[in-house]
Amino acid sequence: MTLDDERIELAVKMTGAKLLVLDPIQAFIGKNGNMQSAVRMRETMTKLANIASEYACAVVLVGHMNKTNRGKNIYRGLGSIDIAAVARSVLLVGRDRSIPYYRVMLQIKNNLAPEGKAYVFELNPDYGFRWIGQEEYEVEDLLAHKTKTESKLDKAKDYLRLLLNGTDMACADILDKMRANGIGKRTVEQAKKDMGSMLDYIDKLNELDTTGVEPMSDVFPVDNVFREDVVTNGDDRDEMLANAPQKKDGTYMVPKTFA
Repeated sequence: MTLDDERIELAVKMTGAKLLVLDPIQAFIGKNGNMQSAVRMRETMTKLANIASEYACAVVLVGHMNKTNRGKNIYRGLGSIDIAAVARSVLLVGRDRSIPYYRVMLQIKNNLAPEGKAYVFELNPDYGFRWIGQEEYEVEDLLAHKTKTESKLDKAKDYLRLLLNGTDMACADILDKMRANGIGKRTVEQAKKDMGSMLDYIDKLNELDTTGVEPMSDVFPVDNVFREDVVTNGDDRDEMLANAPQKKDGTYMVPKTFA
């Protein structure tokens, strides 16, 4: 079955379906189909849009992202620009690789409502689905397999250092300031996790007995492996010129490099 198959409209009409899901869209293109063909996809998408309008049926197309980083984000899994152009809303679901099992859904395009924050949830093999909440994410962060901008994570760590250094600011005030700077709860938790690992390591080092151990600037002794910079052969021009293929007036002669 392809996107042009008349049975799609017939099935919606006969069943009174209010939701049609085509997953993945690549499987419904057909042997002779081409997702990069603007004319071909415009006709197909217009037909699906008419079905959605006539039968009040929402049509959801699920596409898998290609691995290339070229082109606009909105077209990486959809092929022709006409697919995204006809769609009222385009969503991206990606993985936050800094936190195991976290998935993020955010808007790339939305003609139905103002754009909002990304939705974050967890798919954990131990206890299944867990709702996390709304967080600030950028599309490029997920497509490039990176976490949210490192600058926000660094800012969160800086604010946490203020707490550790005994600042006069109350904890609630620091958290309010972090939120005002666009640092969400997830980023704060990640910063706490990273800094917690460092503090645990420091605590582990403090368990070592260093009594009688002289402090060193380096872990290993540093010795200069180069010889002393002492002149051994002098500056004998005649002896050096003796090795020259050609010489004149006490200088080297070299061939011309251009006419």
